[in-house]
Amino acid sequence: MVNSGHKSFERYQINEKALIPTMLEMYIQGVSTRKVSKVIENMCRKTYSKSFVSYLTKELDEEVKLWRNSDLGTIKYPYIIVDVVYIK
Repeated sequence: MVNSGHKSFERYQINEKALIPTMLEMYIQGVSTRKVSKVIENMCRKTYSKSFVSYLTKELDEEVKLWRNSDLGTIKYPYIIVDVVYIK
């Protein structure tokens, strides 16, 4: 058996569709767009620019805006957890 670094992960190739939510989750947790792109590159040997990660996060802004402007009185939530992410 030849040890060639990341060969052992080949059969567990990460699906492109799974990478996007992973990148967004890292961003939500406070990881910078530059660091998100570096982590993905190191883990998956795929390159995504920090501008691509920024583009993805703009979609989050729309979802947050929709939720922020929704009437919480019309939907019954068993509980709401509130957290804060500060974005410059």
